[in-house]
Amino acid sequence: MLIASKYQEIYPPEIKDFVYVADKAYNKAEILKMEGDMLCTLQFKITVPTTLIFFERFSRMASLDKKTSFLCNYIIELALSDYNMVKYYPSVVARAAIQLASEILKKEDKALLRNMKQDQATVKLCCNDLLVMLKGAEKSHLKVIKRKFSSLHFLEVAKIKISSL
Repeated sequence: MLIASKYQEIYPPEIKDFVYVADKAYNKAEILKMEGDMLCTLQFKITVPTTLIFFERFSRMASLDKKTSFLCNYIIELALSDYNMVKYYPSVVARAAIQLASEILKKEDKALLRNMKQDQATVKLCCNDLLVMLKGAEKSHLKVIKRKFSSLHFLEVAKIKISSL
């Protein structure tokens, strides 16, 4: 809990709070030692790059406008709940989401993104899977993502009609 709270929270609980929660079964020194042991065991690998991290980087490189960015976020959030998308690396999903959103909005794909190091055949396969997923979002039992991105705050990108690409 101490490691997770330090990683996630702006103001993590103090160690004395963990001593209290543990009903003094452990003291401050024991908690700090266990924290060190856990981090060493994990080799300090406590996170992995996610699709959103790659997307944020790629979108800055491509200078995406707000609507394209929101549509990409919508596609990425849908992909998180689609088991079929697990087979792709997060960087590929992020790149494919940008490519698909650009095609849907009829925006020119930036040369910078076309020259990225991902295998273009894999990106194309991922784009196809994302498109199938996006077209199926209307019938999905998970409506909250569609409702979120149908709001004016997100420029109603979930309401965009997807024609055959």
